[in-house]
Amino acid sequence: MHEHKNAPEAHEGPAEKRHGHEHEHNHHEVEIKINGKHYKVHEGETSVKQLKQLAGIPLADVLARVVDNHLHPLPDDGVVCIKQGEVFVSHPRESSSS
Repeated sequence: MHEHKNAPEAHEGPAEKRHGHEHEHNHHEVEIKINGKHYKVHEGETSVKQLKQLAGIPLADVLARVVDNHLHPLPDDGVVCIKQGEVFVSHPRESSSS
């Protein structure tokens, strides 16, 4: 009698990175830079909130995309279409109380 263990038990673990599997079937991983640090994320739509959480940026800060050396602030409730080599920076929100 054979025990069939076809279902892999290590399937759970949503945050685990699968090294050695460079090509995913549905999502392609790309490298982006946030505040000078490199991160690997899935290409395609990602919320601004998820990017802030990934980089440990306070949700109250502004996240901006850098395009041709110009900052393009992203809306807090917005979605970004991530591509290879994207660069983002954050900064505290400007306050009118000085």
